[in-house]
Amino acid sequence: PEAGKDIYTTLDMNFQDMAEIALRRKLTEAQADFGCVIVMEVATGEIRAMANLTRRPDEKYEEVFNYALAGSTDPGSTFKLPTMMALLEETKMNPNQVTVNTGTGSVRFRGLSINDSKRGGHGVLTAAQVFEKSSNIGVHLLMQRYFFSKPDKYLQYLKQFHLTEPTGIHMKGEN
Repeated sequence: PEAGKDIYTTLDMNFQDMAEIALRRKLTEAQADFGCVIVMEVATGEIRAMANLTRRPDEKYEEVFNYALAGSTDPGSTFKLPTMMALLEETKMNPNQVTVNTGTGSVRFRGLSINDSKRGGHGVLTAAQVFEKSSNIGVHLLMQRYFFSKPDKYLQYLKQFHLTEPTGIHMKGEN
């Protein structure tokens, strides 16, 4: 400890305990390799809980890595909202009328596999249903349809939403 170097946190021990217990329960149920939960107070942006658990060889879960800040997994559902916002802003589409065929639940793009969580896929969805069902394929196909020929425009929206800069939460490892 150093005088003047106090640490203040917005974590709430009750929320933290609930988040860790719920995460451990769901990871065990799904036999998942790892998982992460973040609880944020929407009005202030303050982080109330952050739990990260990894399955060890003995099948027990421990906190050994901060996936929330340093993980390099696909952005998944967290990136669907800004993508849909950019699509709605750019196209002024009616999300209940524009459709996309998500197929059988898996597509390849530039050598990468994009999958939906529903086995067998969702088939044809409206843009609204793509968001409601959290379809990775649907968001990808809509984004590709409207921004493939103008990637700079898409990036402009991401910059406008401040998604190309650090959040400023002052924790090491933020991607």
